[in-house]
Amino acid sequence: MKTNRKVLIIYASFGDGHRQVTRALEESFLREGGTDVMTVDLLAEAHPWMNAVTRTMYTRSSQYSPALYGWSYRFTEHLQYDRFLVKWLNSLGSRRLKELIQAEQPDAIIHTFPILPLLELRKKKGWALPAVTVLTDYVLHQRWVHPETDQYYVATDELQTELLAQGIAKERVRVTGIPIRNAFQRSLDADEIVSRYGLAPGRKLVLLMAGAYGVLSDIDDIVRSLLQMDNIQVMLVCGKNEPLLHKMQALFPDEPRLALFGYVDHVEELMKVASCMVTKAGGVTLSEALAIGLPFIVYRPLPGQEQGNARFLAESGFGCIANDVEAIRRQLERILALPPRDEMASAGAEDRSMDAAALIVSDVMELMDRAAHSQPLLLPAKPKRRKALHGNLN
Repeated sequence: MKTNRKVLIIYASFGDGHRQVTRALEESFLREGGTDVMTVDLLAEAHPWMNAVTRTMYTRSSQYSPALYGWSYRFTEHLQYDRFLVKWLNSLGSRRLKELIQAEQPDAIIHTFPILPLLELRKKKGWALPAVTVLTDYVLHQRWVHPETDQYYVATDELQTELLAQGIAKERVRVTGIPIRNAFQRSLDADEIVSRYGLAPGRKLVLLMAGAYGVLSDIDDIVRSLLQMDNIQVMLVCGKNEPLLHKMQALFPDEPRLALFGYVDHVEELMKVASCMVTKAGGVTLSEALAIGLPFIVYRPLPGQEQGNARFLAESGFGCIANDVEAIRRQLERILALPPRDEMASAGAEDRSMDAAALIVSDVMELMDRAAHSQPLLLPAKPKRRKALHGNLN
């Protein structure tokens, strides 16, 4: 007999946002206690070759062919769950997921990426296994929507309204914000961070985020432009793009006003000491900036969810958009002239007061309790079988 509940979180490694939301939820479950958490990059486990190819295509198209990426996003943006292409996409990973469910007997499944084979499996098998979806952007793509979903957790009232317009019952859509790791809600000592990273005390620090895979365009031009400004130091995070890191080291050798980083696990520390951030428009990164009160400039958001994220937050007064290097400088000069973090920090105060991960975890625990008193999961357990990628978020 199980003493703890068990939750399975399904994510994917397209960008870093889905992984970070998964980590935030996992941390919150562990703080709450009483629930074992498993995480799985389902496409990577079930179809490793397809996963590798599609990840490469995603990275290359977003970097070198934004128009192609935008076309693919728009092509699927309004396709309903019962269309052939969407049904095929939602079948990916079905066999592997069935194996995991048989072996692990989870009490609920959380989706932080729109790969939804569980929903079709559950309907066919008659399982009473709660399934919830956590949207990781500020705009809605139809791939997230499926009538078998028990609960949706969304960033904004606008997203809730969109789902209600599609016939989703109001009690099945909760506005929580996007879950972020607890580290972004802790008090941090800015002076200690500046000293530990060898940054220049007394200078305005500008955080330039190239993205998890280092695909932000025009990095060298942006750095040159920013270094022409007085009294600032640039912190460039190159993510997992080692060639970019080496290129920047070669282009700017011994430049005292440029601090170079690869992939940073504790990026909240750099955000804490920064006066402004220049970044891609990932929903999670922007939510992290809001939580820490950091003004941000989104550079050339990709067509699709990035453009939607950037527009929503800019129109809400939380950030701004720049489409060329000169616009970055103009926006940055304006932001740095303001009292520290005054403009966007106050605008995001309401958002920062809500712990999305804790709200979702509390809801899911209640959902599991209700399900436990109804029909059990009718699936015979099989011997556990784990794979190397299983449960590894590092």
